[in-house]
Amino acid sequence: MATSPDDRTTGFTYGSTVILAFIVLLTTILFFRYFSTTAGFQLMIWIGIPLIVYLVGGCLNLLGQYIACQSVDAGRAFLSSLVLLGTTLVALIISSFAILRVPVASVFAPLFETKMPCNTGLIPLEAKYPTLKGISYGYYLMWGILFGQIMNANFSAACPPKV
Repeated sequence: MATSPDDRTTGFTYGSTVILAFIVLLTTILFFRYFSTTAGFQLMIWIGIPLIVYLVGGCLNLLGQYIACQSVDAGRAFLSSLVLLGTTLVALIISSFAILRVPVASVFAPLFETKMPCNTGLIPLEAKYPTLKGISYGYYLMWGILFGQIMNANFSAACPPKV
């Protein structure tokens, strides 16, 4: 029977997850702001971000394991990070639909366009201000990472039984 992680692991897990999610949020906004017109941008969003999040999540799991168990199991840490990879991809899929970006974009749109015409849709506004699209993508990625990393850190930090 595996033992549960202690308070040190819980604090590390929550703190590192919030920092990771916030960094990805800011990075996504900056990617859309400065690189949205470059070749390979979609590749960077759909492969680069999930891959980096997966690797960083696996490394955070290794640190969490070491704090909880004073030993590490890299296979278990990176296997449990597949949950984070999955939630990151789900967040990207959700944010790729314009209709699902509207709630987030409508909150931040007045920062970019003070006089908004009534019949203007989201797509022309995002084309004019790519940062607005980045905010929406970053918002969903942030929540996907928070959800996924908390789940996988709890899987990976459970110590194996002592023999």
